[in-house]
Amino acid sequence: MDHIYQIVHWIDKNQGEVSLKLVPYEFKLLLRGSRDGFGIDTFGKRCYNKRATLIIIKLKDDDKIIGGYNPLSWRGASKYLSTNDSFIFSFQSTLNLSSTVLSRVKNGKNAIYDSAYDKHGFGDGDLRIFDKVCDLKEYEKRIIKNDSFEIEDYEVFQIVKKNT
Repeated sequence: MDHIYQIVHWIDKNQGEVSLKLVPYEFKLLLRGSRDGFGIDTFGKRCYNKRATLIIIKLKDDDKIIGGYNPLSWRGASKYLSTNDSFIFSFQSTLNLSSTVLSRVKNGKNAIYDSAYDKHGFGDGDLRIFDKVCDLKEYEKRIIKNDSFEIEDYEVFQIVKKNT
């Protein structure tokens, strides 16, 4: 649950305390790889045209979780999308905040790559979901040491602002 608080802080770009009652978002599960499938077609059917999505990837044979936040909509347009509000991250699945990496986009022009095929991701390969690539180009920091990774499971959530 502490990871949820951390992600809320990153979305809101603040450092204050957030209690469970005051989390201003609902996290709607759109896709779970182990339940719905890992294919690009499944991603398209469940995630296209959904604004503000959070992708969380559990790495295979590792206790690390990586992911990214896209405040825009995935559409399969085969072009870069501009935003200064996206980010990618990594942390241990156990609560170990010292190992947490937050990486914000440096230049919003190439923040998100909205592919029609298998290159959906953040930046120019900073985190690509379906090719399993993780490099350093458009974002501030590398989120893992390796250039590639294997997925044990992944989830996509739509982040919806709660009515107050």
